[in-house]
Amino acid sequence: MLGGDKRDRTADLLHAMQALSQLSYTPVISLKIYKTLKTIQDFILFLQEDANSVLDDLRKALHSLLFAQNNQYRINGWSLCGGK
Repeated sequence: MLGGDKRDRTADLLHAMQALSQLSYTPVISLKIYKTLKTIQDFILFLQEDANSVLDDLRKALHSLLFAQNNQYRINGWSLCGGK
C-alpha cells in the first residue's frame, strides 16, 4: 500500500514549499496595464452615462410629441381613446 496516514505525504520538502507558495500567489499587474484598464473602465462608464442621457432626452422628446399630438387630436374633436 502506498501513501496513507502511515507516512509523510510529501517526500520532498522543497517541492511542498514551492507548491504551497503558489497557493497564496496574487497576480501583480504593472502600473501601465492598471492605468490602461482604468482608462478603459472610465471610458465605458462615460459611454454608459452619455447613453443614459441620450435615452432621457429621447423619452422627453417622445413625451412632448405624444402630448402635442394628443392636443392636436383634441383640437380637431378626436380623442386618442375612441373617436369623436
